Amino acid sequence: MRLFVLFVTSVLLLPLLVEMGFNIAYGNEVFESVSANVSAVAMLLGYLAAYAITIYFARDYFKITLKYLFHKLSPKLIFAAFFIGLLFTACILELMILIEPPPEFGSENEDLLSGTLLSRGVLILFTALLGPLVEEFVFRAYIFDAVTQKFSFVTTAIITSFLFMLPHMLSYYTYWPAGIILFCLGLLLAYFRRRHDSILPCIVLHSTYNCGLLALFFIAS
Repeated sequence: MRLFVLFVTSVLLLPLLVEMGFNIAYGNEVFESVSANVSAVAMLLGYLAAYAITIYFARDYFKITLKYLFHKLSPKLIFAAFFIGLLFTACILELMILIEPPPEFGSENEDLLSGTLLSRGVLILFTALLGPLVEEFVFRAYIFDAVTQKFSFVTTAIITSFLFMLPHMLSYYTYWPAGIILFCLGLLLAYFRRRHDSILPCIVLHSTYNCGLLALFFIAS
């Protein structure tokens, strides 16, 4: 639980603090809106610091996780994770058509996508690679294994999915179906983690879903 609190707190606060630092350095108001490029750099520095703190806190466990990252791996499994990620994205698209999200839903991503090559590159880097990697280590490796020691798989899947949903809903709270989407995604990722005893398929599935959602934002913008 300490890792969860550390991860969420650092991910939420550090990019904001870096952005405030840029405003102070440029003589702006502390909470003044910044350009897409400045926001991207703040996101890059803040998230990298948050991820580094999280990994350092659980560094021994992270080394073990990396050692067995490609354990019991096959191209068929990776393709299956990729394909299911696409199917899940298609389901999300259908849900968003049935229940239209508010205009501000995903506006932060759209702002970065409509910016320069720098802002787009940073967003894609975290969406496709760094975000899924670190989040799967936190939720489907460290927390998953800790909870499994005390509860059944079903309870573990529910707890880790709920914890996975919580920090994301701080950005998507205006669209309640996002909570259901994220919780179901967490359950699916928990199943993959238990079924294949590896977080690599989870990373691929998570990354595919993120990229699919990012593509929807790009089309919308």
